Amino acid sequence: MGCRSKLAVVLGIPLGMGLWSLMEGGDLPETGVSLLALLLVVVLVPIVFAAVVSIPARRLAGRPVAPLLTYE
Repeated sequence: MGCRSKLAVVLGIPLGMGLWSLMEGGDLPETGVSLLALLLVVVLVPIVFAAVVSIPARRLAGRPVAPLLTYE
């Protein structure tokens, strides 16, 4: 996971909550989000992302690279 994607995960939740607070005056119902729920999202999203990305990465890592790099 690159530095930019980690930064996006870390900043995405507070920025999303800030965006939600800007829209609170509209017709959206009020919802309460507990700190535990936010912490679970912060912990589980990178873990699930890494698991989902690693499956195709492992499959593609077994393929030879040399034929793809040859000049026609």
